[in-house]
This record gives sequence, C-alpha cells and structure tokens, in this order.
Amino acid sequence: MPPKSNAKRKDDLISVQVYLGRVDGKRKYKTFYGKTQKEANKKAEVFKQKLGMGVDVFSERTPFGTYRARWLERKKASVSPSTYPSYEYHANALSQLDMMPIAKVQAQHIQAIVDELAARNPTTRRPSSKKTLNNIKKAAVQILEIARREHAIIYNNAEGVEVSRQAPKSTRRAISKDEMAHVEDTPHRAQLAAMIMMYAGLRRGEVSALYWRDVDLSAARITVHRSVEFVHGEASLKEGTKTAAGNRVVYIPRKLVEFLREQPQHDDLLVQRSGGGVMNNSSWYALWRSYMFVLGQKYGAKHHQFGAHDLRHTFATTLYHAGIDILTARDQLGHADIQTTMGIYTHLDSQFKERKMQKLDEYLST
Repeated sequence: MPPKSNAKRKDDLISVQVYLGRVDGKRKYKTFYGKTQKEANKKAEVFKQKLGMGVDVFSERTPFGTYRARWLERKKASVSPSTYPSYEYHANALSQLDMMPIAKVQAQHIQAIVDELAARNPTTRRPSSKKTLNNIKKAAVQILEIARREHAIIYNNAEGVEVSRQAPKSTRRAISKDEMAHVEDTPHRAQLAAMIMMYAGLRRGEVSALYWRDVDLSAARITVHRSVEFVHGEASLKEGTKTAAGNRVVYIPRKLVEFLREQPQHDDLLVQRSGGGVMNNSSWYALWRSYMFVLGQKYGAKHHQFGAHDLRHTFATTLYHAGIDILTARDQLGHADIQTTMGIYTHLDSQFKERKMQKLDEYLST
C-alpha cells in the first residue's frame, strides 16, 4: 500500500496532523507543515516520539528566562539574604539565553558563555576563576533540571559543559611588597580599611562593621563579632559574622598598632560613608575607585588594581611567609574549615618550592 500523500495547500506547503486526544469533549490536533510530504511526516514523527517519552511538548517553547526566574525564586526562598546575590550573579551570567525556547538550549550555547567569561570577565576585566565558572555551570544545570523534571526537555544539556583546566583557581592575589608600601604611604579615606584588611585579614563586611571600641591597641588585638550584610547593594549591621568561626579575636602586628594610634578615634564606625553611617555597595565601590585612582596617579605603571579580597589574601600570605602555623592562621582568618586555610598554605607552599628550585637551576647554570 503506497504511503499516504496529502494535498498541497495554497501556500505550497503540505500539512500533517497528529491526534492529541479530547479536550473539553472536542478532538484536539497538532498540525505540522513541510515543503514535501517527507518533511511534514518527519516533524510529526519526532513529535509523536516526544509524546511517547513523556515530554510536555507544549512547554518546549517556554523561554529559558522563565525557568531561570523560577530557579531564582526558589533560591531566594531557601538561602540567606546575604547569600542570594551570589546565586543571582551566576544566574544573570546566563541571561542572554532568556528569550531562547527551553528545548532549543544546547550545551554549546552555555559553553560559549562559560568560555567567554573564562577569557575575560567584563566586570573584573580578568579571566573568571574556576570557582565562578563552575558555579555558572551549576546554575545552568539546576535551571535545566527544573525544565527536565517538568517534562519540557528530555536531557539536561548543561551537564555536558566543560570548565577549562587552564582557568585560574582564584582571581585573588597577594599584592606585592611595593604595593603594600604604596598603601602605607598614601593617605586616603580608604587607607584605614586597606591597612586593617592587609595587616589583620578582616573581610570587607567585617571591617565595615568595626567600631573603635572593638580595637584594643594596648593589647594589640581586634575583636570581630559583627558584620555588614549586603542585600541588593544595601547594607545593614548584624551581630555575628559570616560563620561562627568568624567571631574571633585577631592579634595585630605592631605596624598596624602604630598606624591606628595616629588615627582620630571616636565612638563611631572606623569605616563609614562620607555623611556617616554604614557603607553600602555603591559608596564602597566609589570609595575604592577613588583610592585606586589616587594610587595610580601617584605610582603610575608600578601600581596595579587590587580589591578587598586581595588584601585579605595578602594577610594570609604574610602569615605563611612569617612561619605562622596553620591552626593559628585559621583562627586569625576566621575560616570555618581548616581545609580552606590548608588550601591557601598548600598553594603557597608549592609556589615557594618552585621558586626555590628555579634558584637552584640558575645556580647550576652558572
């Protein structure tokens, strides 16, 4: 029996209908079009296969952005306000896919975003860290997983995305001795915060919540038991720090004690907005941009951009080179897990040994 051939429509297309069942007592069909009978039949057959696999074919056209927004809603309800912006940041990296039907999103589309950020992050103008890239991939996997569980797609294509092995493990760095001297020698409203982060290792949120009564110069120590929580750029003081281990006493070097003695002391926050009060994201970044500009003007090509995390990493590096044991370093830095401190020390140890061996090669070559 010859295959059935449908008549051409006025627009020269051939249509094929697939029966879906009855809706409100009426027979419902899905129509497919092709320039040839074979093309129309193939579209209909693919549709039937998806139906047989349990795919909700009417959700296939739902935009990726709908599922991304749904994922963010779930995160907002399940994580702390201070943690949510991190999830939002990683999900927003995928926003260029928002208008694409969910069934059309392939691994190559997500891979292109990850590869572009691995080469250069438009915010930092540096390659994104491996941790950031993995978190973006993780967000994509979880977004598509919502669609898969709701039968809008068959496979979670984001699982096939690869993060380059060449991606840096961290974008943080320890600033050089010259840059440390620049911080010490350049007066600025941000200098106080920079000195505390560089020589006491406080996080940005911890130094922003520090009062002068928390600083005991005679005992050379700072008590950290408060932090600033940032939610959508706005800041608020809260008791407690990022983790329970963050509540700590930090013993500070004589260099920082002497610097703090020269600062005007009062009953208010050490670091605050120009008009007073807790610094929010915009006021902090404006202050820091100004600071980097002043340092750049003063030292020119010798000065490089750095941030709050770089100064905290500088403190960790200084502890390592000073021979401070890993348990003391953990307590000083307020790490909840000693594995975090060990990771820093192990990385520095490998760098240090590599440089020592380079010196051996130089000696032997002469």
